[in-house]
Amino acid sequence: MTEPPSPPAATLWPDKKSLVRQLLEVSRLLEVLGAEPYRAAAYAGAARRLEAYEGDLTPLLEAGRLTEVRGVGPGVAAAVEALRGRGAPQLPLLEALYAEVPEGVLGLLRVAGLGPKKVRALWQAGIADLDALLAAAGDGRLAKVRGFGAKSAAAVTAAARFALEARERERLDEAEVRAARFEALCKTLAPEATLERAGELRRALETVGALSFVVTGLPVTVLAERLASLGATPSEGGELHLSFEGRPLELWCADAEALGAALACRTGSEAFVAALAAHAAAKGLRLTPAGLLRGETLLPTPTEAALWTQLGLPMVPPERREGGLVGDEALVTLTDIRGLVHNHTTWSDGACSLDEMVAAARALGYRYLALADHSRTSYYANGLSVERVFEQARAVARLREALDRDGADFKVLHGLEVDILPDGSLDYPDEVLAKLDYTVISVHQHFTLDKVKQTERLVRAVQHPYASILGHLTGRLLLRRPPYEVDVMAVLAACAEAGTVVEINANPRRLDLDWRLVARAKALGCRFAIDPDAHHVDGYHDLRYGVLMARKAGLSAIDVVNTAPDAGAFLARLKPSRAPVGG
Repeated sequence: MTEPPSPPAATLWPDKKSLVRQLLEVSRLLEVLGAEPYRAAAYAGAARRLEAYEGDLTPLLEAGRLTEVRGVGPGVAAAVEALRGRGAPQLPLLEALYAEVPEGVLGLLRVAGLGPKKVRALWQAGIADLDALLAAAGDGRLAKVRGFGAKSAAAVTAAARFALEARERERLDEAEVRAARFEALCKTLAPEATLERAGELRRALETVGALSFVVTGLPVTVLAERLASLGATPSEGGELHLSFEGRPLELWCADAEALGAALACRTGSEAFVAALAAHAAAKGLRLTPAGLLRGETLLPTPTEAALWTQLGLPMVPPERREGGLVGDEALVTLTDIRGLVHNHTTWSDGACSLDEMVAAARALGYRYLALADHSRTSYYANGLSVERVFEQARAVARLREALDRDGADFKVLHGLEVDILPDGSLDYPDEVLAKLDYTVISVHQHFTLDKVKQTERLVRAVQHPYASILGHLTGRLLLRRPPYEVDVMAVLAACAEAGTVVEINANPRRLDLDWRLVARAKALGCRFAIDPDAHHVDGYHDLRYGVLMARKAGLSAIDVVNTAPDAGAFLARLKPSRAPVGG
């Protein structure tokens, strides 16, 4: 009997932000491949039009009517239509283009300052990966490539070194996902083994090199046999080194009765473990990855709690194990955060409507949502003109009235992420800023100002009476873009003096301000906002990364303004230059 045909796969349409990103990537790859300029321009233009589109794209995608969006031609629409019946949201055209461009050339696109035209010129000159780029910079060939000179070659060289170093690490959120995949694989290959995360991942470093696990339940030789397909080879110290998904991974085998000691030794930084071992020695004990010893007697430490009890110390959370021992601290927790600050909607470049963002925030139990759509200079992110600022204010007012009618114990605050202009002024006149509940002020352009001018720019901006929160101070994108040149401590001192709150941007692509600088900022008297910088309701969940960074810096709840219990109390913690209008 003939089997009936399988039903077509359900179409998984990308959200607007993902579709825009893919179309821009298609445009870049077409330029790299030397396609006709009008094709690349068509995809880039369509991406900008779709990004500015304020409605929901899904009905248009489902009905095959994407050309109804002005600026989207039939060629682009056909490329998107090719997703129909596919169970994956990546454009087939993009997949095909990736297959045409060598991996090393794709790596060149990750170098700051290298656009697709320059990458094509490098490729044509036989410079097809980062190593070749650095070699060409060293022997002078790079400066002779079309579009380059001595000055630009020096800048590209620095950016290439940054990109080369970044290849050895991955973002914390990416490492978590990869660790979960490895744990799932081990449940199949070695179900008797129990894995505990350790190393940089457990300490919640913002970027992670090798993944580390402490393993109990199997001897190292047996574990090596089970994981032989991953190239696992045991060493005399009881550890395995292997490769998983092209990245290094370490497994440290331990006895169950020594798990606590092993975890402590394999989690903390070198400085932390040395301090912990010195404390143990002062008590006549010896701390090793194999266990805690008094003389030759192994003291049972089946858990870390048991180890800390044996040492007579309060347990230091893993994320605080970077330096020496720290005392018992009341660190900020995720449940301390009562309001979501710095959030984007479809009014600018967000993927969700105002109503959707509010509904999701309420469902998660937060008490207030502070909006921060982009300002007018960020035109590429659909930034709001002055007229649209007031139009959005009316929409917020209507939403507040609806919430009040429903008796909702929830407030919406109308703010904006206001661009800091090159001279340090803000993107709207004071009479517009005065109408807002609060502002997040941020740098989104002119990253290449020299250090003195960039510092003067930011210092002037944070001194503005309507500057509530300084957003992602250094502008870094982890492993993608280094911080711009600025005297961070001078800016932080100005924030402390002016009362401008410093943001800990929780987006795992940023995690800016760096937690090391947060600790120094606290010593200056700065206060902080832990913000998701959400462009989708899923972005709210990134808040935990910001909390981890705050904890690494030693912050308590009182240091963080959005631990305030309600919107009014939050506004009262900001600069006292405005009357609360969002209540």
